[in-house]
Amino acid sequence: MINLLTPEDKLELGRERFRRFLAVAGFLLALVFLGGVILFLPSYFFLVLERRELLREAELNRAHPVLGEIGELERALKDFNTKLTLYDARARGIRPVVPLLEDILKVSPPTVSLRNLTYEEASRTNPERVLLQGFASRRDDFLSFVKKLDGLSAFSKVNSPVSNLLKEADLEFGLTLEVKQP
Repeated sequence: MINLLTPEDKLELGRERFRRFLAVAGFLLALVFLGGVILFLPSYFFLVLERRELLREAELNRAHPVLGEIGELERALKDFNTKLTLYDARARGIRPVVPLLEDILKVSPPTVSLRNLTYEEASRTNPERVLLQGFASRRDDFLSFVKKLDGLSAFSKVNSPVSNLLKEADLEFGLTLEVKQP
C-alpha cells in the first residue's frame, strides 16, 4: 500500500493519533477514578454515621452518674493496689522479731528482769539490733545472762558497757544485741 500523504500530513496524522490516545486514556482514568469514588461512598457514609453514633453514646455515658462512681472506684482500686504492692515489697524485707525475743526470754534467768526491749531495723549507719534494759539482783547472774546471749546463734555481737559491771548487786543494765544477717 502506497501512502500518498505528504510528510507534513503524516506528522499531523501522528500527532492526531497521540491526542486521541491521550483523550481515551484520560477518559478511562477518569472513569476508574469515578468508579472508585462511587464504590467508596457507602463505606464513607457508614463511617460518618458510626462516628455520630459513637459520639452520641460517649456523651450519654459521660452524663450518666454511675460512670462517675465507677471512675472513683477505679481510682480507689488503683490507689489500693499501689499501697498493697508497696506493703508487700516492704513486708518481704522485714524479719519477724518474735523469734528473736523468744530466744532472749528463754535464756533469761529468774534473777534478771527485763524492763525494756527495743527492736531497731537496719539502717545505713547501724546494723539491725535489739536494745535491752533491765535489772539483775547479782552481777554473776547478769554475766551468766550475757554469756548465754552471746551463745545464741541469732546474734552476732553482744555489747555490754563497763557501767553494767560497777555494782556487785542490784544493778541496772543496758545491752545492745546485733542481729546476724540471714
